[in-house]
Amino acid sequence: MTRRQIRRGWAASMVALASACATAQVTLAPHEVAAGSRQTLRFQITGGCPAGQRITSVAIDLPMWFRLDQALPRDGWRLRQREAVQKNGPLGQTGAVYWSLPTSTPDGATDPAAPLEFLLQGRLASHGGRWFTVRQACGGGHEVSARVSMRVREPAPAPVQVSNAWVRTPAAGERNGYLFMSLTASEQLRLIDAISPAARRIEVRHTLFSKLKGMTLFPAEAIDLPAGTRVRLQPGGVQLALLDLNEPLGEGSTLTVTLRFEDAEGVVTAKTLTVPVQRLPAEQPGRK
Repeated sequence: MTRRQIRRGWAASMVALASACATAQVTLAPHEVAAGSRQTLRFQITGGCPAGQRITSVAIDLPMWFRLDQALPRDGWRLRQREAVQKNGPLGQTGAVYWSLPTSTPDGATDPAAPLEFLLQGRLASHGGRWFTVRQACGGGHEVSARVSMRVREPAPAPVQVSNAWVRTPAAGERNGYLFMSLTASEQLRLIDAISPAARRIEVRHTLFSKLKGMTLFPAEAIDLPAGTRVRLQPGGVQLALLDLNEPLGEGSTLTVTLRFEDAEGVVTAKTLTVPVQRLPAEQPGRK
């Protein structure tokens, strides 16, 4: 083999390698949002497929800190969602959303060079630097993935007065706890979310009484806080359930919890509390 043939073979190999290693350019807007806020996230994908090949499917993995409300469809694409198999999701992943082109779509119906946009609507549940993993497949079978990051900042302090906050001491072996308090907001707000390192998640629970089932707790989306009105979270009424405790809550211990609120404009604020754990409050919640 001559040197010229070797050089030609090397050049052809490099072209093939560059084609096989094509990478996608993924952008995400908005890039910075407040924790607890509801957002429409726009993922724009450009390239990633070898020359002449179009994108045939896109998947966005949903991390634990993002609570999906809905994925928006694209004209001409199929949309489906996969829920997590495990309770926490594998490696922190809680599912995925898929868009795919039907196999019957003509080759000329899409422009391989044109950017594609995919939209998710949901709530950002925690603060700090975070990222999404975006995966795509091409018409020739080529697959590529990319990570796109965003900044989730802590919200501003909430205009809410909190009094008589306490967590009822769980019974031995119990995996859940219940948080009670009184809340007074200086403006119309909704309590939309709460997080604590002591529990995997926190849910708003309402109490329902019936002759057949007795007292039953059922989840609710939020708690309305009319301006200037004291709202009590108490046993037998509205309360916050700390689900899947990370460690036992002993009598006399304390835990940290952050409450998130939303106003009529969708602006999210927060308040962090240190709450005692006790069997009964020294003072009934909301009473002085």
